Amino acid sequence: MLNDFSIEIRYPGEIIEPTKEEVMEAIEATEKIMNYVKRKLENE
Repeated sequence: MLNDFSIEIRYPGEIIEPTKEEVMEAIEATEKIMNYVKRKLENE
């Protein structure tokens, strides 16, 4: 899901406009990833 945004936004062509729901899902996924990485780093 996050990969789709990184590819579509980076390359020219059609401008994508994610829906509010897609944005909220992307933010939630990003926060989960960040929290996971932080926990792993704290345990080192």
